[in-house]
Amino acid sequence: MSAGRLFVADDNNRSVHVLSRKTGEVIRSIPTAPFPDGGEEAHGAEGLALTCDDALLLADDYGRALFELTLDDTALGRVTRRRSTEAIGPVEGIEQLGDHLIAAVNRSRLYTLDSKTLEPLAPPVELRVEAFGEHIAGVGGDVASERVFVTLSAYTGSDQKWRNQSSAFAELKPRLSRVNSLWHLGPFSNDPRGIALDDGLVYVADGRGTFTDERTGEINRGGIKVLVFTLDSRPKNLARVLPHLPIRQDTGTP
Repeated sequence: MSAGRLFVADDNNRSVHVLSRKTGEVIRSIPTAPFPDGGEEAHGAEGLALTCDDALLLADDYGRALFELTLDDTALGRVTRRRSTEAIGPVEGIEQLGDHLIAAVNRSRLYTLDSKTLEPLAPPVELRVEAFGEHIAGVGGDVASERVFVTLSAYTGSDQKWRNQSSAFAELKPRLSRVNSLWHLGPFSNDPRGIALDDGLVYVADGRGTFTDERTGEINRGGIKVLVFTLDSRPKNLARVLPHLPIRQDTGTP
């Protein structure tokens, strides 16, 4: 999230999409295989985070690397740095909190890493929430309130058709020692892949185009989407955040 823009990683189309937070409109799509300036490639564009240096950090789980991208409009998406994550494994979700990174690795492990060296600062935490599975794809955080959020998906069948019944996002403290709260995404979600916080709102990037619910015939629970939540329903806080809620954008034939 930066200057009213929302960044969504897309590993199917190998791109990072830049959306308007207010309208949901796709402003621009940045190819990641290869990047616009050539040479570097990120085939598995997954987690995104804003760094303290005002750059966009992209996790490539297939290539086992982290890329830092410029946010300047004149060179949006240009690679300024690439670092290997081979020592810890494939990273999906990523978030920078101060001088360290929270990384979701190998589906169920959460690492706390030094942001400069990528050295682990503590043993990895294995996060498994009964009935919601162990696949962590999205990591988001907020330094001010000391909150870390992760998305969880369960893969319950060989064809993965029932996992949407078990998707959730959870709140942890930065030490990752325990889950404080968990929200079941239920019928809203199929495959949550990213999560971010801004202005008291929680944004969850979700969806997979090949999913069909055998009981209803509904395709992918509404399509590829960004779900927006407010976790504080007190009137004064609702009045503050509601004007910033995005307008839904529908595409194609209903």
